[in-house]
Amino acid sequence: MMRVLLLLLAPVVLSCSPTERSETIKRVVSAWTSEATSHNSRLLQSAENFESSVEQFLTNTNQKNLDTLRTDWEDVHEDFLAVSIFFVGETNDLMYRIDAWPILEGFLDSMPDYPQSGIINDYTITIDAATLINQHGITAAEEVSLGFHALEYFVFAPQLVDFLALDPEISRIASRKRDAIRIITELLIMDINQLVELSSDRLAELGSDTESSRMLIESLGRKTADLSREAQQLFNDHNGHSRFSETSWSNLRIQAEALSHIMGEPIRVTGHLAHINQAQAANIAVTMAEALAITESDRPDSKEQDRLLFLLSALNGQIAHFID
Repeated sequence: MMRVLLLLLAPVVLSCSPTERSETIKRVVSAWTSEATSHNSRLLQSAENFESSVEQFLTNTNQKNLDTLRTDWEDVHEDFLAVSIFFVGETNDLMYRIDAWPILEGFLDSMPDYPQSGIINDYTITIDAATLINQHGITAAEEVSLGFHALEYFVFAPQLVDFLALDPEISRIASRKRDAIRIITELLIMDINQLVELSSDRLAELGSDTESSRMLIESLGRKTADLSREAQQLFNDHNGHSRFSETSWSNLRIQAEALSHIMGEPIRVTGHLAHINQAQAANIAVTMAEALAITESDRPDSKEQDRLLFLLSALNGQIAHFID
C-alpha cells in the first residue's frame, strides 16, 4: 500500500506557479486522452473477439465454445468498465443500453416457480431487434433485455442443454435463446462502437482551459459516485454488478485501478487539483490509495467491506469539493 500511496501523493507535492496552471491542464488532458484512446482501442478489439466467439458458439454449440464465450464476455466487459472510467461527459441512455444492472432474470427467462415467465417463453413476443429495444426498461430499470448483463444471464446462467434441440418444445425455446444472444450481441457491438466514437469526439474537444478542467473533474465526480453506489450493492448476492459470472468484485477492482491511474500516474490529476486546494488533493490521494489497496486484496471481510464503502463515499465527497 505504501508504494501506491507514494505514487498518488507524488504529484500533489510537486507544485507549480499560477502561470503554469494552463500547462498543467494541458499535460493532464494529453495524458488522459492518451490513456482513454488506448483503452478505447482495446475495447474495440475485445468486442470483435467476443462477437467472433458468439458466432462460433451459435455455429458449433459445445462446452468448449461456451467456455471460450464466457471468457471473452469477461474480457470485453472488463475493457468496457475501464473505458467508462475515462469517458468524459454524459452518455444519456447509451450506458444503460450497454451495461444496465441489476437485472430481473424472470423478465428474460423462466424461473423455478414461474416456468412460463420471461420474454423467451412468451410466444406472443417476437425475438427481434425492435422488440428487444422496446422491451428494455419498459416499465422498470431492472427489466433489462439489452447489453452486457442480458448476455451475461444467457451465457452463464443456463446449462448447455438449454441451447440444444432435444425435442420440439425445447427446440423452440433453444431457438429463441440463440436468436436473443445473436441479436443482443449485434446491438451491443453497435453501441460499443458508438460509445468509442463519442468518447473520441469528447476527447478531441478538450483544450488547456478551465472549462476542460471542469469537464474532467465533473467526470471524476460522476465516476466516484457510480463506484460508491456499485460498492453499496456489491455484497448483495441478488444485486451485484455481474452476479451470474461471479465477477462483481473484479469489476470494482478494475474500475478502482483505472481511477487510480487518473488520480496518480500516468495522468496525475491530483497534481492539478493541488493548484486549487493542496490539502484536499492530498486527502483524495490518501483515500484513493487506501480504497485501491482493499480492492486489490481478495474479497474482503465485513470490516473491510464497511471501510471500503466509507472510503468510496468519502472520495466522492472530496471530488465534489472541487465541483461546487
